[in-house]
Amino acid sequence: MKKLMKIAYRTTLCGASILALSSCTTKQSRDKNAPVGPPSATLTFKGKSAAYWLSGGGGDGTLVYNGESHRFSARVVGLGGSGAHSLSSVGKVYNLSSLADFPGTYEGLRSGLTLFRGKQYAKLTNDKGVIIYVESKTSGLASSSGIIRVAVDFN
Repeated sequence: MKKLMKIAYRTTLCGASILALSSCTTKQSRDKNAPVGPPSATLTFKGKSAAYWLSGGGGDGTLVYNGESHRFSARVVGLGGSGAHSLSSVGKVYNLSSLADFPGTYEGLRSGLTLFRGKQYAKLTNDKGVIIYVESKTSGLASSSGIIRVAVDFN
C-alpha cells in the first residue's frame, strides 16, 4: 500500500508540474508570442479523450471561415495525462489565408484539469503556419497536460 501511495504522490506531483509549465503557453492571454488582431476564423468542437500517460481521442467540429461553416473531424494522440473526459471547445484560428491550409496535422501543448467539471487549454500549430488557440469546458475526471498531435480533415 505504501508503494502505491508513493507512486500516486509522484504521479500527482509530476502532473501538477507539467500543468503549471504548459499552462503558461497554452492559454492565448498568457502567450507572449500570440498573434495580435482578429482571428482568421473561429471553430467549435465536441469530443472525448482518455489517457494514462498516452492519450487518444477525437470528435467533430465546425470551422467558420469568411462567413461560411465547414464541418471537420479531428483525431488526437498525445503524451501526458490520465483519466477520461468529454469536452466542448471554442477556438480562434490565426494565419489561415486559405481554406486549404486548415486540414492537416497540428502539434502543440495542452493543459487542463477536470474534477467532474473543468477547463482545458491548447495551442496548436500546423506546418503551414496556422495557429489555433482552443479553450474547452470539460466533464469527467482527468488531468490533461502534455504534448499532442491532432489530425484534422473536412467531413
